[in-house]
Amino acid sequence: MALSLLVSLALMAAGLSANDDRIDGWRRDVDFFVAEARRVHADPERPASSPAFEAAADELRAALAELSDDQILARMMRLAAILDDGHTAVYGPEPNTPLAFEKRVLPFQFYLFPSGLHIVDGVGEHVDLAGSRVVRLGGVPAEEVLRRMSAYRGVDNAHTWTWMGPQFYVRQLGLLREVGVADDDDGAIEVELVTLDGEARTLRVECGAHDLVRKLRPFPLRVGDPPRYLSRVDTNYWMEPLPEHDAMYVQFNQVRDAPLESIAAFSARLRAALVAEQPTTLIVDVRHNNGGNNTLVRPLVRALIEFDMRAPEHRIFVLMGRNTFSAAQNFLNRVERWTDASFVGEPSSSCPNFVGEGNEFVLPFSRVRVSISNLLWQDSDPWDDRPWIEPDLAVALTAEDYFAGVDPVLERALEE
Repeated sequence: MALSLLVSLALMAAGLSANDDRIDGWRRDVDFFVAEARRVHADPERPASSPAFEAAADELRAALAELSDDQILARMMRLAAILDDGHTAVYGPEPNTPLAFEKRVLPFQFYLFPSGLHIVDGVGEHVDLAGSRVVRLGGVPAEEVLRRMSAYRGVDNAHTWTWMGPQFYVRQLGLLREVGVADDDDGAIEVELVTLDGEARTLRVECGAHDLVRKLRPFPLRVGDPPRYLSRVDTNYWMEPLPEHDAMYVQFNQVRDAPLESIAAFSARLRAALVAEQPTTLIVDVRHNNGGNNTLVRPLVRALIEFDMRAPEHRIFVLMGRNTFSAAQNFLNRVERWTDASFVGEPSSSCPNFVGEGNEFVLPFSRVRVSISNLLWQDSDPWDDRPWIEPDLAVALTAEDYFAGVDPVLERALEE
């Protein structure tokens, strides 16, 4: 097959001769990824040196000539998943890749409720399908699609996939093809669903270059103000007194300093507000917090400790869930250790002790961006092998609650 000019230039940049082809380029990328995984991956079980990892890498090398670029990308994802942590992953191509990867996605945002996989938002005309429960994709039950795709992403625990799978992976056309859901020559997916009105529908939906937001948002078809927990998802941190409940509500959405106020400055403002308002209950909501820089959390943890110790009647509730990950897990660990806080909601999606850090680099030929974790975070007891922090008060967000704008997790904390 004749090489395009871009591919030829990429091969030269990767140190390959003019007679080498894309297979040699991909082989170099596989070798590069395997070598880096063995060099830096921090899991004490050393899965990068395991027979399973080596066998998968050998199998991929042997099959390169028979696979398309999208198939190779998917198999690279599966190779990375063997390392099995939530920060090690193969993400996708950079804009300057010389290869033509499939980038189209379904025009839906998905969320996995106890009742199943639901569409919670849509692009353009597809917003009218928000609220629908997905029964099948391409004739495959939605639960089976999620199960098949889970082999392509490493996790810290089962809740990592409960969060990441519906939000980032199920909508990808390339992966839908890889797991046998989509036809190779068609950019449309047959979607079988049940609408909010209970109508069973089957339709073909075109995939496209849709830009979908992260994190759960207010239900687009609901009239009225959004519920408090969904009202300011993009604000790193904010607070609101709830005098009718003798409480202060704090939402901590990202472990990163905001442009106009650092976490340290916000923590000082929170401490002052707690003294001025004199609430007996402090509620800290980290359900949307997927991490950041855990060296920044100390001032906020100290504010919680001070409040906890100031009076015997003071209570702290931490609201958490499947999107509570990485540096937000470090925050949970420290709050658990140094306060008497009660945890409410779903389990976190990281382990108390986890392999982490997003160390991103680009594979030299394909220009695919990957990450390999290089630190073992032991914020908890060295013998703590829990897969997550279990809530003291387990509360799941149901589809009915979400569509109605109800927050059962906050309600449960305020009832205590």
